[in-house]
Amino acid sequence: MRIEHKASLKPYNSFNLDVNASMLFHLENPQDLEAYRLHPDGYAKHVLLISGGTNMLLCKDVKGTVARVAWQGKTIKHEDDSHVIIEIQAGENWHDFVQWSIDQSFGGLENLSLIPGLVGTAPVQNIGAYGVEVANLIESVTYMQWNDGKTVTLSSDECQFSYRSSLFKTTLKDKVVIQSVTFKL
Repeated sequence: MRIEHKASLKPYNSFNLDVNASMLFHLENPQDLEAYRLHPDGYAKHVLLISGGTNMLLCKDVKGTVARVAWQGKTIKHEDDSHVIIEIQAGENWHDFVQWSIDQSFGGLENLSLIPGLVGTAPVQNIGAYGVEVANLIESVTYMQWNDGKTVTLSSDECQFSYRSSLFKTTLKDKVVIQSVTFKL
């Protein structure tokens, strides 16, 4: 985990607005979540969690702590003649992941290319395009609870997906941070 004081958020928002955070915690692996949660200047002073910075407009400096999801990685969990199960870390760029899956000949995500953001935010809004919703391709979502640091994995059905919504946008909003998403392609 890397910590910056009076850090510019310009590289972390799609409008490239040069606003600053009092403190910016770069969470570079899922274990950094727990360190951030317990850090005296971390979650106790938490104001904002930044993922891809594509669905936010930062108009002024952020007083308090900002945490940035930055961990990446892809793990093929299972592959057979009809499907592949892949766990993707929350900090992976969504479009890059879609392109990678196409390059690997893993079908299913093609209609969801060019959607901005990171993989960890895809289940929050149940992104979709051209008749495909990410909910239909998600096997499970793993997250950490802010209040106790517990890691939980929910099946796709348990995520309560609906049109542009999920459990992460409603009941669990601001209570958890998504660590990884497992897809069945």
